[in-house]
Amino acid sequence: KIVTCSHDRNAFVWTFTDNEWKPSLSILRINRAALDVKWSPDGTKFAVASGAKVVPVCHYESHNDWWISKMIKKHKSTVTSVAWHPNS
Repeated sequence: KIVTCSHDRNAFVWTFTDNEWKPSLSILRINRAALDVKWSPDGTKFAVASGAKVVPVCHYESHNDWWISKMIKKHKSTVTSVAWHPNS
C-alpha cells in the first residue's frame, strides 16, 4: 500500500490489485492543503500535515471501507511535516 496527499485537501491509500493501483477513500476533514503524510511504523494508521493547523490521524474502518481521521488540534500555524515514534 502507498498513501499520498495533495494540495486539494485529499489523501488516498493506494492498493495494487489486478495489475493496477486502486485508490481508497480517506476522510481528512481539513480546509487547507495536505502537505505531508507518513504511515505509522505498524502500518495501521497514517498522519497528515496540513495548512489547517491540525494533524488528521487516519485509521481504517472496514465496515465502511474508508479511512477516517481523528484530529490533533494543538498547532497555532501550518504543520509542514509529520514523523512517528517507532512504537506508533
